[in-house]
Amino acid sequence: MPNLCVSLSFSTNKLKRSMSSPARTFSKINKLVLSELKPHKKHKIWQETCGSVPKSLGLLICSDSEIREYNKSYRKLDKATDVLSFPSLELAQGNDHNVVDSYMGDMVISLETVQRAAKRHRRAVDDELVEVFVHGVLHLLGFDHVKVKKADAQEMRNVQRILFKKAKKLITMGHGRIVKES
Repeated sequence: MPNLCVSLSFSTNKLKRSMSSPARTFSKINKLVLSELKPHKKHKIWQETCGSVPKSLGLLICSDSEIREYNKSYRKLDKATDVLSFPSLELAQGNDHNVVDSYMGDMVISLETVQRAAKRHRRAVDDELVEVFVHGVLHLLGFDHVKVKKADAQEMRNVQRILFKKAKKLITMGHGRIVKES
């Protein structure tokens, strides 16, 4: 799968300084997720709907206040959350395939929420961040756990758990830390 990439941006320089080469790491995790999901029906539906293979995404790392504004605008929920996904698959449904091409959509992650969740779950911030990223990619590919049957929600959780373990192994095997320790 050539040209897999994650276009990464930060809402502040402080957030950017808190991370170590995340674009490369997130691109590798994205490649892993897409490779593992290639035989899955969601991957095939994405391909049929969009007319191409899913490859790239946009990722914004931001603060709680910023993600809260996105959440309020798009989901009508006035609170911070860990990740929001804006799948381009929804744009492609019923439209010209060229609208999307291989762009999966955009993802917004609040590093502050991820850090609190890591502390609450007693795990490394990197682990929480990787799991949240995998969760977001699954949403970009059409997985859901909210507005679906219990079996579909459980399938997403199962797929996420498997992919997280593989992504964690990838990170552990020489890609170093994503979030610098403070």
